[in-house]
Amino acid sequence: MAPRWKGKDAEARALEEPMSKIKSQLQSSLVQSNTIGFLCDNSVLIEVEAEQIGLLGRACFGQFRRQG
Repeated sequence: MAPRWKGKDAEARALEEPMSKIKSQLQSSLVQSNTIGFLCDNSVLIEVEAEQIGLLGRACFGQFRRQG
């Protein structure tokens, strides 16, 4: 059974930028910035930079909360 893609260009984007590449970029970025997470109930809260927000969004990982 072939994979089903959501969205018109989803397959092309997935082939162009695989999840393993996004994960590697995100991991590298978090390590380089010495990101620290805080455990809150069953969530981990981290403060991230703009680049990391984009990587987290592309990985469909987590929910964003703006502190203000």
